[in-house]
Amino acid sequence: MTSTLKMRQTRFFRKDACIGIDLQGQTPVAIRARRTRQGLRYAPVTPPGSDTASEHGYRHELTAACLSSRESLTRWLEAPLASPSKARRIFPSLLDIQLPFAIEDCVYAFLHPEKTPNRHVRALAVAARRQDAEKALARMQACGWDPHGLDHEGLALWTQSLREIPPDPPANAGRRAILYLGADRWTLVLGQGARFLGSHAMRTGDEAQLLRFLKAEWGDARADADPKANADKTRLLWVWTGPGATSDDTATDLQQRMAANWPGASAIHEKPDAFLARALATRALIPGPYRCNLRSGPLTHPDIRKQARKRAAAPAWICLAAGAALIAANIAVHTLVRHRESETEQRFSELRDTLLGYSLPVTGEDALREVRTALDKIKQDEQPFAKFLTTPSPLERMLALVRYCAENDMHLETAEIGDEHIVLRGSAPNWPLGEALANVVESSGFPVTLKRQSARDDGRIPWTIASRTSP
Repeated sequence: MTSTLKMRQTRFFRKDACIGIDLQGQTPVAIRARRTRQGLRYAPVTPPGSDTASEHGYRHELTAACLSSRESLTRWLEAPLASPSKARRIFPSLLDIQLPFAIEDCVYAFLHPEKTPNRHVRALAVAARRQDAEKALARMQACGWDPHGLDHEGLALWTQSLREIPPDPPANAGRRAILYLGADRWTLVLGQGARFLGSHAMRTGDEAQLLRFLKAEWGDARADADPKANADKTRLLWVWTGPGATSDDTATDLQQRMAANWPGASAIHEKPDAFLARALATRALIPGPYRCNLRSGPLTHPDIRKQARKRAAAPAWICLAAGAALIAANIAVHTLVRHRESETEQRFSELRDTLLGYSLPVTGEDALREVRTALDKIKQDEQPFAKFLTTPSPLERMLALVRYCAENDMHLETAEIGDEHIVLRGSAPNWPLGEALANVVESSGFPVTLKRQSARDDGRIPWTIASRTSP
């Protein structure tokens, strides 16, 4: 049992329309697929060179063609490594061993990587000689087409057949044989379930070769005829397409001749003559498995190469724009900072001159020093006036003391009050009242000492309150 590695599925072109071209002999069949909200819509395209070709504007649309199974090959490769990234590095060497020509002369791709039961990595290799791809392009260009993408015929037939006639049920692992009946070639595509097994170029009408390919892939069909053993896996669905399948009789006759060895159900795709062109356009627009474009490297279409250069240059332009934005932001910030500095200097100068009372052309620490000196001098000059405004006057203090003494029956006999000293003499009816008066004087800002004398004949106690700094 294998498990497909998680891998982003992409389409050839990130556009909404593409023309698929199937070169049937010398006659190209072209179908335009357009992406809409309702899904893909198909329409035939007038070949280049006709009178109405310009009406379709095909010259401005993307195109996809394919290399036939005779001009290209597919191989399943298995790398004895568990790491997908390491396996991708050795896939070219594994492919080179199986090619009858040098891989340096090829265009190739590795698709659908998957894990095998023994923890190896397997992938489908698609390859073609560069000269065969160049010849195919030359034939297309001779018919007026220059395809942007070169798909693989067998893969296109396989994925489109599954899209238009899906397995029933979807998990069905039955076998499927798709036979493209072309005017100049037959192509057999074999697969099981959704897995592509291989494609084979055939000579037109060679039924013996068809049987050999089937037997080489699946062995003897009669050995698997037991309906009780793996019925779903051994069941075969014949699918017919191509211009040779437009007549039901052709497919029916061929299937009847195959029935003796390879019996199975049969189906014909709608509009089989345009089926391959439809498949190529579909694969170019819709992401899915087994997508490839062999027009790569030196064969890359000039339009695709131009788009690649634009995509490669986009990061550089983004970096350039980001750099320009950073430079502009730096200039803007620098200008703003200079403007703020100028405003700050202007306000500093105005404040300096206001504090000094005159203009002084100094800045920085010198200005601060001058302002500090000027403020100290102003403070010193204004100190007496400030003290007068904030300190109670001697008269106010005297009135407060007289009022206190009268309220507490204390006699104030003499009082001397100045800014820095005070001396009070008097008497009180008891000892504690002298201490209370001393506390009142201290609370007014004079540290004082209390001296009391012995009581007089009238019972009153004389006292003296004097500031400690008084002479």
